[in-house]
Formats: sequence, structure tokens, C-alpha cells
Amino acid sequence: FSSSRRHTRYPLVTGVQTCALPISWSGSWCSSRNGHHGPMRAEFCRTCDNQYSVRFRGKFWGIVPFAYRTTLQASTNADGTVTLTGSRRLGLLLGTFSMQATVTGNTLKATYCSKQDQGTFTMSRCGGCND
Repeated sequence: FSSSRRHTRYPLVTGVQTCALPISWSGSWCSSRNGHHGPMRAEFCRTCDNQYSVRFRGKFWGIVPFAYRTTLQASTNADGTVTLTGSRRLGLLLGTFSMQATVTGNTLKATYCSKQDQGTFTMSRCGGCND
């Protein structure tokens, strides 16, 4: 399958047509502890109602790549925004990474924390990016 065909096989809609989350997001992260920041991408795949498997990829110091997967729970709020929450154990050194995000239209804003770090990331809908 080509990338675009693969993405169309997994529409990101929770519940019964409630929150439509784009599959690909692109943006940046920033540590509030040390000011480090870098690019970040996320690919969402719905695993069941209101639950997504998400693959995050980014770079530390602009050159050192990182990637991890986590499961996020999605809930649609009365105002139409979507709240995403989840956590993932990233090993002994980093401990458990937890995040909470709000999706408003084409923008995803999140806070994260782990044993060694805390900060934010902001991402936007990434139309047609498949790399």
C-alpha cells in the first residue's frame, strides 16, 4: 500500500462521528526545565472507540532522533474540543511519560511530564505529509 492509501484505511473518528482527528500532525516540543526544543510529528491510528495508538517522532538538540508509541484516550467536550490523555513507560532513565492535550480545530496543544523533564508541544494538522 502507498502511504496515502494506508492513511485512508484508518479514519480517525471517535464514537459516532464525534471528533475527527487528522491522522498526521506536525509541530514542535519545548522543555520547560531546560529550554531544549525541536521538531515533532505524530501519527494517529484509532484502535477502538475513543482510543488511539499514536507514534510520536522528533529530535533532541535538532539532530538526535527519538520515537515512541503510546495509547491515548480521547473524549469530546461540550464545546467541541477533544481531550487526549495517556502515559507510557519509557524505561528506567526517563520513567513514565504522561501527557494531556486539547485539540481545537486544526491545533493540538499538550503538556507532558516525565521523571527527567516536563514541557509542552504544539502541533497542527499535517495535510498530506506521509514521511
